[in-house]
Amino acid sequence: AFISQSGALGLLVMDSITEFGMGVSGFVNIGNRADVTEVEVLSMFMDDPNTRSIVLYLESISDGATFFSKAMEASLTKPVVMLKTGRSEESSRAASFHTGAMATDDRVLDGVLRQAGVICAYDEVELLDYGKVLAYQSPPSGDRIAVITTAGGVGVVTTDLLTTAHDGVRLRMAAFSPEEKAELRKYALPIASVNNPIDLTADGSSEAYAAILNVLVESDNVDGIIAYALPQTPKIGVDIVET
Repeated sequence: AFISQSGALGLLVMDSITEFGMGVSGFVNIGNRADVTEVEVLSMFMDDPNTRSIVLYLESISDGATFFSKAMEASLTKPVVMLKTGRSEESSRAASFHTGAMATDDRVLDGVLRQAGVICAYDEVELLDYGKVLAYQSPPSGDRIAVITTAGGVGVVTTDLLTTAHDGVRLRMAAFSPEEKAELRKYALPIASVNNPIDLTADGSSEAYAAILNVLVESDNVDGIIAYALPQTPKIGVDIVET
C-alpha cells in the first residue's frame, strides 16, 4: 500500500511497481490533508489483510505523537517504510510551497522513526526497493548480514553501504565461527575468500554458490544474506535463481 502527499510521485512509483509484476493493495494521495490524515490511512492499511507492506511519502507529519504511536503499532505486524522529504533548507521551502509542510529536525525525526520501527528511505528508489523486498520477506531478526558475491569490488561497496554511519544503513557484517569458515572452505576455490564478504571470484560455480548459501542459511551468526550472482561469471547459470 502507498500513502503519499504527492499524487504524481505516487503514480510514478506505482508505474515502477507494475513493471516488476507486483500489485498495489491501495494508493491514497492525502495531499495537504484537508480532511484525511496519514494516521487514518495508516490505520486502514494496517488492518487490511491484502496489504503486505506500507510505504509512505510525507513532507511533514500532522500529529507527531499520534503518528509515532500508530506507526509503532503497524510495524509490529507489517513493514512500514517512509520517505520524508524537506531535509535541507531549500527542500523544506519547496515542501512548504507544495503542501504547506513545516520543517522538522532531521536527526530528531530519524531517531523517532527508528524507535517506532519505521524503515527510513532517503530517495524514491530506496522507497520502492524497500517496499518491494519487504512485501515478500519480513525484516531480519537482527543486524548481522552476510554477503556472497563473485566480484570482490561489489562486496567491498556493499560492505560500505551496510556499515557506514553516514550514508550506510548501520548494519553489521556477520562474523563466522571457525567451524563455519571450515565448512565454507569446502566449497570455495583456494583463491576465494570465505571471510565476510564471501568472494567466490569470477571462477565460482552455481554448485559452490548454492552450497555456501545453505551454510549461511543454517548459521546462527547470520540474520540476513545479500547475494550477488553476476551474469558475467561463466560457471554460474540461471539455475542459481532457483537456489
